[in-house]
Formats: sequence, C-alpha cells, structure tokens
Amino acid sequence: MSKTIFLRTAISVVSAFVLAVLVIAVIAMTHGPALGEADALPSDDVAKASVNDDSAPLAVVPVSEEAAPLTEYPVNASGQTYGTFVDAEAIGELPDLILAEATNGQTGCIYKTDFIRTSRQASNPQEAAAFMEEYRQANVTAFNDYLQKKTGSKVDASAINAVFDDMDSAGYFGCDWVSLTSEQQTAITNLLPANNRSVDIAKGAYAAATQANYVSVPVYALDGQTVIGELIVQ
Repeated sequence: MSKTIFLRTAISVVSAFVLAVLVIAVIAMTHGPALGEADALPSDDVAKASVNDDSAPLAVVPVSEEAAPLTEYPVNASGQTYGTFVDAEAIGELPDLILAEATNGQTGCIYKTDFIRTSRQASNPQEAAAFMEEYRQANVTAFNDYLQKKTGSKVDASAINAVFDDMDSAGYFGCDWVSLTSEQQTAITNLLPANNRSVDIAKGAYAAATQANYVSVPVYALDGQTVIGELIVQ
C-alpha cells in the first residue's frame, strides 16, 4: 500500500471516530444520560433537585403511635367495667375487673375488691407502718417455723429482720434463691445455728419467709364468672 493511500485511510477512520463522538455528545445533552449511565441511581443532590414546589408531598408514616388513653372503661355482658392499672391512672379509678395473668399463664381479670383486700392499701402513714410490721413479723415467724421443723431450734428475730431489711432495701427480698447474690445467700445461711448451718435448710427457710404473706386470688375470664386460674399476691 502506498503512503498516500495509507494516509487517506487513516484520516477517514479518525474523522469517522470524531464524528461519532460528537453525535453521542449531542444526544447526551438533549436526551439525558448516555446509554451506559441510564440505569445508574441519581445522587442525593439529583434526587433532591427532582422534587420541586409542584411535586406532591410525600406521605409521612410514623414509626409508632401510642393509643389514646381511655376516658371510660369498656363494659362486659354482666355490666362490669374492665381494664388495666394504666387505664386507671387516666380514668382516675380502678375498674371492677383488673387485667391480670394467672400462674398457669392464662390472661384474665381479678376483682377490684380482691385486689384491695389482699394489697391492704393503707389510708395513712400510721396504718402503712402497722402493715409493714405485720409483714416483717410474718416473715420471721415463717422462717423460724421452718427452721424449728428442720433443726428443732429458732434464731433471734432481730437478726432475721436485719438481714431481710438489707435485702429489701436492695430490692432482692422475695427473689428466688438463685437470683440472690452470694453475699445475701451467705448472710441467710449464717443466721442458722452453727451446728446446723446447711445451705439447703437456709434456702427452705428463706422460701418459707418470702411466701408468708402470699395470698391467692382467683383469676376470671372477662365475663367475671368463669375462673381460669389464680394469682399470687404478696
């Protein structure tokens, strides 16, 4: 091939390439992104710019929405009101039937009258102090009754109260034995006579003490008549 023919061919190829580039550039300016970019997601700036004042507002979907508090209780077929303690805070009084979970796992209601009777709501500080002293005495009596049955001996009531009061102030009294700290378990065990200082006996005496003030109340279905279980109230 002569040099002249080669140069003409090369010029033709370069000219065709330049022309193709110019055509693509014009198409890109008039019809949006090039073919290779058509499927690319717009940047945040582009996305923001694409929403103008004439765009329809986006729907606002709340993450969570709390139900409005009740202003009155629902009523069952027997004419009894029912609800929760949270409802009582909003309404200002307890319903006839209060939502509760029985020891068997079933959900139902307990009677307001049963709750008031078992919880022994104090009407003044003096009455509250008297109730507290009764609870403490019942705990000590149950502890010593169990201990006497197992060992034939009792321990000083003030020592038992001191240990239980410390646990109560720390929020532990009434917990299962395994939930107590090792220091609390040791303190209870050390209450026992030295010759009968058994962890098993201490565990049993503690369980008896924590259950001394337990009262069982029936749990009803929403009809207020069908008993579905029981609730242990301390």
